[in-house]
Amino acid sequence: MKKFVHLFLLFPLLCNTIIAQSESLPDVEVTSVDGTKIKLQKVIDKLTILDFWATWCTPCIAENPYLDKISDQYKGKINILSISIDENVDKWKAFLTKTNKTRNQFWVEANNELQDVITEKKTNIRGEAYTELYIPRFFLIDKNFNVLSRELPPPSTGQLQKVLDSYL
Repeated sequence: MKKFVHLFLLFPLLCNTIIAQSESLPDVEVTSVDGTKIKLQKVIDKLTILDFWATWCTPCIAENPYLDKISDQYKGKINILSISIDENVDKWKAFLTKTNKTRNQFWVEANNELQDVITEKKTNIRGEAYTELYIPRFFLIDKNFNVLSRELPPPSTGQLQKVLDSYL
């Protein structure tokens, strides 16, 4: 199966997919900046934005200042967890050190179940199966680990606050 990576600065707001609360994320193991492996469910204790990104993704990095503003605006009400899909953990750690962005940062190994959640399986016109991985991508998860939305508006649009307010 071939894999293609697509980057999007903005997701159309009309494509916001709200998921039934019965769907939950797989409780995968993620790695913190200090190298500690932890189950994702252990760090989600309130309404949480999951920010899927990578150090090589310029649009992902461009969303960081907007995520910081939302973190400040909703301090104590929500969590924001950034999950890197970088293949090289050392490059990820070096980027975080260089940019001083260690707040709620986690890394997930390639071919992890969580990466399957953010890929879409497609078929080309020849009938060949492939997957597309879209980042930056933002999920909304409740304190019970249920997926509320797979495609939140990017923080830079100014629309994310409306979605958050509807759940608070």
